[in-house]
Amino acid sequence: MKSKKTYRSVQYKNFRQAMIHLLETDFQILGSGQVLELLADNILRLIQDYYPDRVPPGTTLISAISKDAPKGHHRGVKGLPQVPVKLDVITEDIIRRYAGGERVRDIKKSYVIDLFTQAYRQGGVLSCSDVAILAKMSAATISKYVREHMTTHEEIIPTRGFIHDIGPSISHKGIIVGKYLQGTLPDKIARQTNHSQTAVDRYIRDYERVKLCLTQNMDTTLIHRTTGLSTTLIKRYTELYHTNEGEPHE
Repeated sequence: MKSKKTYRSVQYKNFRQAMIHLLETDFQILGSGQVLELLADNILRLIQDYYPDRVPPGTTLISAISKDAPKGHHRGVKGLPQVPVKLDVITEDIIRRYAGGERVRDIKKSYVIDLFTQAYRQGGVLSCSDVAILAKMSAATISKYVREHMTTHEEIIPTRGFIHDIGPSISHKGIIVGKYLQGTLPDKIARQTNHSQTAVDRYIRDYERVKLCLTQNMDTTLIHRTTGLSTTLIKRYTELYHTNEGEPHE
């Protein structure tokens, strides 16, 4: 109960409430709270209609790498195309969840995931380091939240590492191959996971290579030498094979 009271006042610290206070005091508009709230909401709608490019309170504007930037490791950040993205950092939903006593870790986790998706909808991709700075957390914590969400929901989060195929992106490859083994067509997988058709085809092709090696009773070390894939990825594909297609692993 104490936790709810701690955050309850935050929900009144916004432009809308400041407008209601202005109407009450400076203009001495009398009436029920509902009338003042309706006036404030109408004024907010007019501002949004006539000044759509404004950055409202609780929102920040940052520069993100374009989601259409070249993929892979061959380029650093310098020289890559960038796009401006508006990100909601304080929302009524977040305030309600704090005021409602929801577990702080759960709020942080969904907030982190939402930042990645907000940027992607506007044509940009954020790295875990970008979100770490915005959320005042470590990049390792951000990465952990992303992995946990993808494992629980089997949903690809559009981080820069996953969209541009950089970094140790084992989790999303496993999800993509898992969808393939469930009978989802590759073109649909590409749409569902925010990946290019080329990338999806490559992951499926790599899985089929591992699968062929497994049918020849090759161990992980030999498969690594044969395919050039990492042992971690081979082990993940092996798990998928035994779960979906092969004989149970003894």
